[in-house]
Amino acid sequence: EYDWIRAAEFGDSVGTDIITSSLGYTTFDNSSYNHTYSMLDGKTLAISKAATMAARKGIFVCIAAGNEGASSWYYISAPSDADSVCTVGAVDASGNVASFSGKGPTSNGRIKPDVCARGVSTAIAAPNGTVFTANGTSFATPLIAGAVACLWQAKPNLTNIQLLNLIKQFSSNSSNPNNNMGWGIPDFCGAYTTINNLEVSQSVKIFPNPTSNNIYLKTYQVMNKITMFDVLGHVLLIKNVKDVSEMIDLSDIKNGIYFITIEFENGNIFNTKIIKY
Repeated sequence: EYDWIRAAEFGDSVGTDIITSSLGYTTFDNSSYNHTYSMLDGKTLAISKAATMAARKGIFVCIAAGNEGASSWYYISAPSDADSVCTVGAVDASGNVASFSGKGPTSNGRIKPDVCARGVSTAIAAPNGTVFTANGTSFATPLIAGAVACLWQAKPNLTNIQLLNLIKQFSSNSSNPNNNMGWGIPDFCGAYTTINNLEVSQSVKIFPNPTSNNIYLKTYQVMNKITMFDVLGHVLLIKNVKDVSEMIDLSDIKNGIYFITIEFENGNIFNTKIIKY
């Protein structure tokens, strides 16, 4: 455990962004060092305190929930009890929680694991280049870490805690998290699309709306094409533009509700409703 702490300290010193760890500690050759369930509160064991410190320094920490779910121990292991880390459980190809996946809660009542990934018959690359399948939360955890790296690279302004909360929000069990699979299986594409659309919508200003005549569009991204539809989906207007602002003359358009789609030069798309009166 103290070697793990030293490794985390070294990682922090050289700018590590993500830790993915498949180690979990419960019992030792010297039984006087054994942990008890009551110790799994994220505040007692040195390794768990260090994992929390790493997370609070901005590192996204992924920890395997452990494989004791079908044993007499049953629970997660240290440091997956740590606060602010992403504890990862295992599911099969159908999304069912693996019997061996370590269960929560922490001894002070926090839900664990946080999320789950494929940990049953997971494809593994061997050192000799061959591929085989194996079971374990140790194989689910790096899947989450890899997806986290992709999402964080796409949205680098997010903090690690914002990223963790976003991932949990867009997981399959987010409406009813429990101590078998936490918030569930993350939908990283959904998380990316939603936050991307939010960023796009915040960069677009359309005014006045409602309007009796002209409507103005101002954005922080270069527009490529503007399309206007009626409520039946008929295309009323297409404008090819290469600018961050545009005016649309609605004087020949009947009063009613219409929809505008803005396609940006970078591939983003924004949809909105306007009212002509």
